[in-house]
Parts: sequence; structure tokens; C-alpha cells
Amino acid sequence: MKQISVIVFYLFGFILFFSCKERQDVGEVRNLKTVIGYTITPKDSSTLYFPENDFLSDTINQLDTFRNAWYSKMLFALHEPVLFKNKDTSEVFRFTWLRTFHNPISIRVKRIEKDYVLTLKITEGSGGYEAGKLIKDTSFFITADEWKVISSKISGIKFWQLKSFINDGGKDGSEWILEGKNRNEYQVVSRWSPNTIRYKEFKDCCDYLIYLSKIKLTNKEIY
Repeated sequence: MKQISVIVFYLFGFILFFSCKERQDVGEVRNLKTVIGYTITPKDSSTLYFPENDFLSDTINQLDTFRNAWYSKMLFALHEPVLFKNKDTSEVFRFTWLRTFHNPISIRVKRIEKDYVLTLKITEGSGGYEAGKLIKDTSFFITADEWKVISSKISGIKFWQLKSFINDGGKDGSEWILEGKNRNEYQVVSRWSPNTIRYKEFKDCCDYLIYLSKIKLTNKEIY
């Protein structure tokens, strides 16, 4: 009889443990869906994702319209929200990576209350041509410490004071576009093919977001 009681005790504990775990997992999923669902994506494919005066060129004004339309087309295909018009006051940063010959990628990190969420999206096309269909859309929590690293890197490059666009691009390469929005301000910074010499600190900041996204890339895909 004593042996049966012991077995029942452990069986009850086993069931209680997994029922609690299940409730915890469900709570996390619900919380994550709430955070994701707060963003609104445009329905019009001609929507511009950036203020029209952010990409002013010193010489060729037509380049501004082209660049805004190009970036916007890619972000629309990635099913991303327009950050600068978003009424959400949560702090958010988004890195959009447009490589000439590889898949367009967006990595968005958002703080809402005590949660920090990373959203990764990838389309099947290439950044220098057509975006193609969305092939990856995943979101997961990052830690408070990882968010602190992001904030530190953003502060380190003086992100909010940087010039949005520098007209020094080339024929083939990649556009690295970093946006930020909080309660009071919006900023976008675009740099062409940064490396360990040109715009190194800016690249390091974006590289950390790539690292957090857990994308697996070959050396040929990083440029």
C-alpha cells in the first residue's frame, strides 16, 4: 500500500509539472502574438516607407525618388510596417539588408514594456532585382541584456545624429538600411556595402542584429 502511495505521489507531481509548463508556454505564445499583431502593414504596393526628404542627394534629386521606391518595394514584399508613420510609441529598430544577388532580409527588434521581440523576414528574390514572395517570417524573444547591447551600439554610432544617405554607392553590392523609432523621433540611415574600413561601426551594429536573428550564411552571402 505504501509503495502504491509513493507511485501516485510521483505521478501527480509529474502531471503537475508538465501542466504548469504547458500553461507557461501558452502564455508566452499569447504574449508574442500580441506584440506581433500590434504592427500594421500597408495594403497599397506603392506606399513609400520613408519620408521623402530623408534621401536628399546633393546632385541628383531623381535618385531620391528611385531609392525610396526601391527600398519601399522590398519592405512591402517583406510584409513590413511603415515605421515612420506608425502611431505605436514602442521603441523599435529595423535593419533591411538588400544584397544585389541574394535574398532581401529584414530584422526588426522591438521593445514593448518588459518584452523584447525580434522579427526576421526573408523573401525568395534578390535585393538588386525583384523581391519575390515571402519565404520566412519568424519572431522570438531576445533577452534584456541583448537589448542593452543593441542600445549601446546604437548610441555608440550616434545613430540619431547620422546623415541618412551618403551618395557613394557602386554598381553591385548591398544596401544596409537601419531605422529607429521611439516616442519622439524617427531616423533612417543607409550605407552602401560597409566593411571593416568604410562605416565599420555602423556595420558592427547591423552585424549584431544579423547575429541575433540566427541566420546561417556563407562568406559569399555577407557583403
